[in-house]
Amino acid sequence: MRAAFAAVALGAAGLLLAGAARAEDAPPAPLPPVPPPEAPAAPAAPAAPAEAPAAAPEVRLETDRIESPDGWVVWFYTVNFVDPKVLRVELDQWKTKDAKIEPLALPYEPLITAGENAHKVQPANLLRIRERKENLPLLRKMIEMLDQPQPQVLVKAKLVEITYSSGLEWGFEAVYTAPGNTFFRGTSAVFNPESYLSATAARPFQGSTLNFAFIGQTAENYGSLDEAVRMLKSKGKAEILGEPNILATQGVKAIINAGEDVPIQTAFVTGNAVNTSITFRKTGISLEITPELIGRDAVRMRLKENVTAVSGFVTGQGGVQNPVFNDRTAETTLTVRDGATLVVGGLQSTRSIERESGIPVLMDIPVLGWFFSTKSREEVQTELYFIATPEIIRGSWAEGLLAPPGEKERLERLRK
Repeated sequence: MRAAFAAVALGAAGLLLAGAARAEDAPPAPLPPVPPPEAPAAPAAPAAPAEAPAAAPEVRLETDRIESPDGWVVWFYTVNFVDPKVLRVELDQWKTKDAKIEPLALPYEPLITAGENAHKVQPANLLRIRERKENLPLLRKMIEMLDQPQPQVLVKAKLVEITYSSGLEWGFEAVYTAPGNTFFRGTSAVFNPESYLSATAARPFQGSTLNFAFIGQTAENYGSLDEAVRMLKSKGKAEILGEPNILATQGVKAIINAGEDVPIQTAFVTGNAVNTSITFRKTGISLEITPELIGRDAVRMRLKENVTAVSGFVTGQGGVQNPVFNDRTAETTLTVRDGATLVVGGLQSTRSIERESGIPVLMDIPVLGWFFSTKSREEVQTELYFIATPEIIRGSWAEGLLAPPGEKERLERLRK
């Protein structure tokens, strides 16, 4: 047994010695590669936060509106032509139940009053509309239909007044002295025409004066007679033509005046002095219209035309010449077709005034009675017409300024 164990041991030793000899004879084994230096470790990522809640719904912002995902839209609309309050009343009939429409007010700059800040608030032409998104197109359509420029009309008025006048005046002054020594010594008479009586040094009598007298043997036999006969004849034609034109908006009164102020002197006595005061009165032509309804082819409007002019003068206290005024007025409500000419009113009048005075009996002698009387005759014939022609202004706001017919062409010619 021992001999077998020894033999196994000796065989193992021989194997070890043989392997060592082979290892010494073989080339050395290569070294394993050196691994590259490890990169520095990245900093540890922070711990992930707890899960965030869901993001709020997005709100869309536009230039004139704010839209939220819940279906509500706030829209700011600038009103162009109509009253925002009137437009709001109409839109209230078409909005949804919870919608809200209100006009905005803008404050002026603050005013310092009694140490306190005060603001004046002026209604702005801005509407704030809060409405459901699906109903907003309906409100937009209503606004397009309602926020339109008011219709306008150009009224061409014409005033024609023609006055024909004619007058004749005569009068006399006479002094008679009887011949010899008789009981009747003579007489005198003064019957001058009104134009002569109203004449002044600044405005002398504008007429003819004829002088008669008995001289020589005739004066010795029949007495002396000195007489002056004054005569004046006048004839005239006055024509007043006015053509005021004015552009008016439906429902709004429009007025145009053209004339001048005429001074009126008034004399009054203060103690021993005569003083005068001056007031003024307007004369000329005025036109006032209010279009009540402007349709497609016709216009209903209230119209008032007036002309005031000086027709003469009268002598007042202290010899002051005061003017006499003539007023002509036509006022009516009418409906007229677009472009049609209508005579609004007319007046034809004839005035005849005749006055005569003189020496009794003598003034009634045919022909010779003219030398012993004064007579004035005045005839005035007046024709007056008020004429109106309305023209509806057509076109859209997008075309620019709503100019009267022919006005654009005139402006273009002036620019050239």
